[in-house]
Amino acid sequence: MSSSKPKTVSNTDGYSDVRTFWESYSGNELSDVDALEIVQSVTSFFEILSEWSQT
Repeated sequence: MSSSKPKTVSNTDGYSDVRTFWESYSGNELSDVDALEIVQSVTSFFEILSEWSQT
């Protein structure tokens, strides 16, 4: 498992596309914080997959 901590982003203005995309699937309105958490989770997921592929 990855020992790196999730990256933090202080400016969430760039997450409107993420919100729009996931709102269409969830049927719920998402906040900037929700969008940031989604980006961090997806990023972490692919980092783990990358680590696994190297072992």
